[in-house]
Amino acid sequence: MGCAALSKGRGIDCSKGLGGVKTVYLVNFEEVSGLTVVDRLVTAFSVADNPIYQFHLPRRGGSVVEVINADVNSPTKAVYYSQGLTINLDKLDQCTQEILKELGEAKLMAFVVLNQVHQTGLLVGENKVVLLGEKNGLRLNTGSGTSGDNWSAWNGYEWILTGEEKKPMPMMTPIIAAEGYEFGPIIDTCIRL
Repeated sequence: MGCAALSKGRGIDCSKGLGGVKTVYLVNFEEVSGLTVVDRLVTAFSVADNPIYQFHLPRRGGSVVEVINADVNSPTKAVYYSQGLTINLDKLDQCTQEILKELGEAKLMAFVVLNQVHQTGLLVGENKVVLLGEKNGLRLNTGSGTSGDNWSAWNGYEWILTGEEKKPMPMMTPIIAAEGYEFGPIIDTCIRL
């Protein structure tokens, strides 16, 4: 175990957690300022006067993955974290195609609202939120659109954004209610009436 000592374990919650992603907020990496993370909790940031793009996802609409990588053969025993965000959006349309093109050219930061909710503490019942791309940003790794192969098949887009960080993804308090978070306009993209 080297110099690290385990100081606590992890209990099992009495209720089951829900998987998946509820909402994703994407912003250009360079437009985020004043990002403050204390004990892997985001306490402040600002994207004032810059738009944040909001994507509400369908029930099976996305996932967050963080893989811990340890290079045990290097002299420094480097540990880093590969982050991945999968976004599934229903229906093919021109507006979403244009956004996909822009995402392919941008370095992004993602504020991701999970379906999982807090079970204890001051935030009971509030959805958990994570930040991806804290120091190095995320890039669109791949994207695809599919029509499905029959009338009942799913049709829409799948986007996969990836990045690498030296530390694990920080958690956040709920985005809208949190003090210390300064937002510009939130844009609901490609709203279908």
